[in-house]
Amino acid sequence: MNQAVSALSSSAHIDELLIVDGMFCGGCASSLERRLGQLPGVVEASVDLAAGAALLRWRSGQQNADAARNVITSLGYTARRPGEEAAGDGVDAPERSLRLKFVVAMFFGMWTMLPSIGLYLDAAPNAAVAHGLAWAAAIASLPVILVCGRPFYAMAFATLRVGAAGIDALVSIGVAGAVALSVFSLAGGGADVYFEVAVALITLQLLARLIQLKVARRGRDALAQLLDLAPGKVARIATNGALEIVPVSQIAAGDLLLAEVGDTLAADGVVEGSDGLLDRHLLTGESRAIRVKTGDALCAGEVVVEGPLKLRVTGASGDRRIDALARQVRSTLMRKPDWQRRIDLVARYFLLLATIAAVIGGCVAVATGAGAIAVAERAIAVFVIACPCALSLAAPLAGLGATRRAVAAGILLRDLRVLTGAEKIRRVFLDKTGTLTEGKPVVCALKPVAGVSEGELLALAARVERHSRHPLATAIVREALARNLKLDTYGFFDRDEENHGQTPDHTRTVVGRGVRLESAATILRVGSAQWFEEEGLQCPFAEDEGFSRVWVARNDEVLGAIDLHDPLRPGARDAIEWLKSQGIAVTILSGDASKPVARIARELGVEGIARCSPEDKVSIVEDAAQGCATAFVGDGLNDGPAIAAADLGVAVENALDAARTASAATLLRGGVERVPGLLTLVSSAGGVLRQNIFGAVIYNLVAIPAALVGWVHPAVAAIAMAASSITIVLNSLRIREESLATVD
Repeated sequence: MNQAVSALSSSAHIDELLIVDGMFCGGCASSLERRLGQLPGVVEASVDLAAGAALLRWRSGQQNADAARNVITSLGYTARRPGEEAAGDGVDAPERSLRLKFVVAMFFGMWTMLPSIGLYLDAAPNAAVAHGLAWAAAIASLPVILVCGRPFYAMAFATLRVGAAGIDALVSIGVAGAVALSVFSLAGGGADVYFEVAVALITLQLLARLIQLKVARRGRDALAQLLDLAPGKVARIATNGALEIVPVSQIAAGDLLLAEVGDTLAADGVVEGSDGLLDRHLLTGESRAIRVKTGDALCAGEVVVEGPLKLRVTGASGDRRIDALARQVRSTLMRKPDWQRRIDLVARYFLLLATIAAVIGGCVAVATGAGAIAVAERAIAVFVIACPCALSLAAPLAGLGATRRAVAAGILLRDLRVLTGAEKIRRVFLDKTGTLTEGKPVVCALKPVAGVSEGELLALAARVERHSRHPLATAIVREALARNLKLDTYGFFDRDEENHGQTPDHTRTVVGRGVRLESAATILRVGSAQWFEEEGLQCPFAEDEGFSRVWVARNDEVLGAIDLHDPLRPGARDAIEWLKSQGIAVTILSGDASKPVARIARELGVEGIARCSPEDKVSIVEDAAQGCATAFVGDGLNDGPAIAAADLGVAVENALDAARTASAATLLRGGVERVPGLLTLVSSAGGVLRQNIFGAVIYNLVAIPAALVGWVHPAVAAIAMAASSITIVLNSLRIREESLATVD
C-alpha cells in the first residue's frame, strides 16, 4: 500500500491518515490542522494530539501526499505512514524534553521570584539594593527565558511564517514584552522589572503541555497495538516442502503457511489440504470453536484449537482484515467532538483579539496623557492576561483529576472526550462474550440416562477430554476436578496412561465432532449429536436452546449429556437494571449464534442481535448515533471499531489491546457491572470540565477590560494569571469522592 487510506474512503473522497511526530500541545495540532485545511483538494483536515496523527479528506483525484508532508515538515514536525518506524528519538522525545525544561523552569523560577518578592514588598533599603535585586531576578530568569521558552519561540516563528499563529505566538509576545520593558528599566538604572512575568508565562505553559502530552500518550500508537494481535514470526512451507520460520513482513500472497495447535494466524488466507477447529471470538465474538476445512477463508488473529492447519495466504501484512479494522479505528478516533472544535476556534483567534486589545489599551493610555512606560506596561498587562494559561489547563487538568480518581477505582480514562456528553447517553450496546458473560464455558447441567449417576457421566467425559485444549473439554475437566471425582473408577482403566502420564495412543480426536478413547474392551465417546448419529448412536432427548450440549457414550450405549453455557458476570443483571432505570436502552450486539444471544437477552429483558460482524456493529452504532448519544462496551478485536465509533467506548477487564486502544475508558477490573459507576464518574468530571472552561472564559472577560483601562499592573497581571490557573487546578481536584461509590 503506497498510502495509508482509511476504510472511510468513498468514490467522492479519499481519506489519508498520516502519523505526526513532534507535536507537544493542542496549539500545535490546531495550527497544523488549519494549515493542512488550506491545501488544494483538501475537503476537511483533522489533527489530533492524542492520536498523534492527521486525517486528510481529499477530493477524489486531487490527493497530494507530498504537499501534506511538506506542510507538516515546514512546521517542525515529521510525518510517516501508519506502521512505519519513528525517526530519531521516537515519539516520546517531546515529552522528555518538556519534562526537563519544566524542572529547569521551576528551579530557576523559584530564584527569580525571591528577589521579585522583595521588589514587590518594597523591602530594599535604597535604590542600589533594589537595582541589585532586579539584576538578580534577571540573571536567575535567563535559563528559563533562553532555554525553556525556546519551543514556544520556534513554534511561534513557524506558525507566523505560514499564517497559522496560535497560543505560542501570544506567549512569545508576552515574554518578549516583559523582557524588553525590564531591560529598558535596568539600562536606565531602574528596578521596575518583569522577569517573573516572563518566567510564569513559560512555566505555566510547560505545565499545561506536559499534562496534555501525559493524557495524549495513552492514545498513541493505536495501530501498532491493534496489529500486535498477530504474531511477529510464522512457519512457512517452502516450495521444496521444507519448513522455515520467517518474519511476518516477509510473507506475501500465495505463500503456504503452517499453523500448529495454539498458534495465532498471522495472515488472511484459505485452508488448503487440512481441517481443524478455530477460536475466532477475538474477531467475531463467537463463543464456540468453529470447524474449518479446505477452501474455508480464515483471518489473521484467529487461534488454532485443533489442527494443524495449512493456510494459503490471500492477505499479507497491510492487506489483512485486522489492518483494515486498525485503520478504521484510528480514523474514527480522529473525529473531534463539537466542543473541542469550538475551543479550537476560539484559541485560533486569541492572538488577533489580544493584539487588538493591546492596541486599544495603548491608545487609551496615550489619550489620557500617559508616558511611554505606562503605555508599554498596559500593553504587556493585556498580553499577559490574554495568555490562555487557564484555558490551556482547563481540559487537561479536568482529565487528569478524573483519571486519578478513576484509576483508584480501577478505571483508566484514555480520552478527554469521555468527559463530555456522558449524561446524554440514551443507548448502550453490549458485547456478549467476555463482557456480559464470563467468557469461558462452565457445566450447567448433567443429564444422565436411567441407571447412570451424574458422577459417572462427568468422570467418564473428563477422562476422555483431559488432554484436549477445546474450551468445552477444559470446562468438563474443571468441573470433575471441582467435584473431586476419580477419573479411573467407573469401569475404564488405562494402563498406558498410568505408566507414562502421556496422551495414550488409542485417544483420537475427530475434528469438529468429538473425542474417542479406546481400550481393549471399551470405547468411550464424547462429542456432538451430529457425530453420534454418524456413529449410529441414538441421542435420547432433544437439544436445549441456548446451551452447548456434549454427549457421552460407552461402547454402543449413550450414557447421557452434559450442558454447558457461558454464565453472566456477577452484577451484570443489576447493572442492566440500573441502566434501564436511567432511561437508557440496552442492546446486545454479538457475533455469537442466535440461540445463546437470545437466551441471554431474554434473561436480562433487553434486545439482542446475533451474528454481527465488526462492520455490522459499527453500522448499527452509527445509525443509532443519529438520534442520540451512544455507548459501546466490549472486549475483543471485533469490538474495536464499534467502541471507537460510539460516543463513549468502554473496554472491560482482560480486553485485547485492540479494544483498549479504541476505547475512551478501560475497566482495569470487572466488566459491565462497573458501567453505572463509570457513567457516574465521567458525568461528575464532565461538570468540572465545563466549570473550568467557564471560569477561564470569565477570567478573560473581566481581566482584559481591567487591563485596558490601566487598572492592572503587569506584575498583578502575572499574579492574576497564576491565580486563575491555580483555581483551575483546585477545581479539578474537587471531583466528588461520592462519584466513585457506584464504581466500587
